Amino acid sequence: AEDERICARIRTLSAHMPVVTFNADMQESGRLCYVGQDSYASGRACGGLMGMLLGGKGQVLVGNGHPSNLSHCRRVDGFRAEVLAEFPGIELLPIENCYDDRERAHEIVRRVAEQTPDLGGVYFSAGGPPGGCDAIRELGLRGKVRLICHDLSEQNAADVRAGLIDF
Repeated sequence: AEDERICARIRTLSAHMPVVTFNADMQESGRLCYVGQDSYASGRACGGLMGMLLGGKGQVLVGNGHPSNLSHCRRVDGFRAEVLAEFPGIELLPIENCYDDRERAHEIVRRVAEQTPDLGGVYFSAGGPPGGCDAIRELGLRGKVRLICHDLSEQNAADVRAGLIDF
């Protein structure tokens, strides 16, 4: 998380040794460099994939992990930018934060799917896909609501094989 206490600790350490952040960047921490994906570009790629999956039309739920995690937010920014620029027929629903919590993600996807009969897709910038898949499975929406997410985990791989996650 982009937390001032963590940044302050990294700044203190950086005064005595080189510090490298990985996976999630903390730009204001004084770190030497960052090793990891370009989160914005990764989100844009997902936006392009969603647009193609939906044929450029439909409603999409955007699920964020933690609003204090720069990587999660940059993914969402990239996803939204790509969809808004390239797929004007797609309506992006308000961003929902699941805080990487499976139950919270489940509740969000279930609520939004029940309130949005034309829901075409769900995008998760971070943890949450297992809960989203649970809701899609329970509501009988496999193959009707497309799901795109990040991160290779055993659960995500299983949900790709089960046809619940598209990418």
